[in-house]
Amino acid sequence: MSREIEFRAWHTRDNCFCNSLTLGQVSLIGIDIHSIYGGDIILMQYTGIKDKNGKKIFEGDIVKEIESEYTTYIGSVMFSGGSFRFEYRSGYYKQLSSKDIRQLHTSEIIGNIYENSELLEVKK
Repeated sequence: MSREIEFRAWHTRDNCFCNSLTLGQVSLIGIDIHSIYGGDIILMQYTGIKDKNGKKIFEGDIVKEIESEYTTYIGSVMFSGGSFRFEYRSGYYKQLSSKDIRQLHTSEIIGNIYENSELLEVKK
């Protein structure tokens, strides 16, 4: 049984997202995505989870996580060291464990690092 791995691609020259890409295990062997798109893309993998509105969470998404009435976190989802992690706009990060992934189901995607980077700026 093969698992599909879904990506979206940011086209750096045109500053827009390309159509999402779905690759099966067999398709990954010997494929050179950069030669197809001319090296002008950044691939972002789907985390396998969705936000509270049913939107797929990809690397590079900016997510608002409401912990309580008084505590709200904003950060981006990244893949590093073999796992996904949530990087807060303060610079702190945490690896996403199964508990954290369940919590993301109550979070909301509010943008992405390419089109909405101002959302990650720390307010003074």
